[in-house]
Amino acid sequence: MATRRALLACAAALAAGSLVLGGTTAAHADSGVTGITVQEAHNDWTNNGKIVLSLTAPSAVKNVKVSLYSMETQQTVATVGNFDLTSGTAENGTWKNRGRIQLPDLGSYRIDVSASDEGGDTLSAAGVGYFYYAVQTNMKDTKVDRTTVDFSTAASPSAVT
Repeated sequence: MATRRALLACAAALAAGSLVLGGTTAAHADSGVTGITVQEAHNDWTNNGKIVLSLTAPSAVKNVKVSLYSMETQQTVATVGNFDLTSGTAENGTWKNRGRIQLPDLGSYRIDVSASDEGGDTLSAAGVGYFYYAVQTNMKDTKVDRTTVDFSTAASPSAVT
């Protein structure tokens, strides 16, 4: 009996959740408009001072703004509004900020996005991705001029051969 009640409760919760989370408004169903959608939001893998933001929209995106929110301090620490379309189209493309982002502290920041398109659609979404602000070591121009290295003795010039 208890199992039957538990199953009925789960089924009712699932039905209620699908109505709340999966429902489409009549206006969206009739017009086919889905609004602006964030496909991805994260650091540029080659430059951690840049944000990569992929958006789709019914018409050309005209305004993009990103806020970086510190989970540690519970405050917005930076707002970036200078984005350029770097690939794709204004209706389905990837955007990157023009300058490097400089933050006061290293760490992980939540990405919040607001955007609008030429058709009047707007987006305001919190937590669409994470921006990881970290130190990256660049060793592109590093050359080794020794064939072996011995770290067994303390700072003696003869220890490195």
